Amino acid sequence: MAVTIHWLAAPSPAGWYASGKVFWMSAAMAVAGTVLPSLLTAAAVKRAGAGQTAIVSGAGPVCTMFLSAGLLDEVITWQGIAGTVLVIAGIAMISIPRRSVG
Repeated sequence: MAVTIHWLAAPSPAGWYASGKVFWMSAAMAVAGTVLPSLLTAAAVKRAGAGQTAIVSGAGPVCTMFLSAGLLDEVITWQGIAGTVLVIAGIAMISIPRRSVG
């Protein structure tokens, strides 16, 4: 909605001549990139619980890094590896059951 409001408030000449295909592709990306993931995450929380959903969701950035390297030939840097280690450590920390004291 923010993009549409901006486009209507400050239209550029190129914006008026964009084909209808651009608008349909933008709408499809909006639904596929925001609406569907939100609905699927809500369904996962309902079925598996918040903790399990968080654990599985934590693997997303790790998978993204390796897929970008494999499919797009991007370079894996030490910063990416450090972030991956932090994500895996976070997943491990929330998946290990806590012992009660006493």
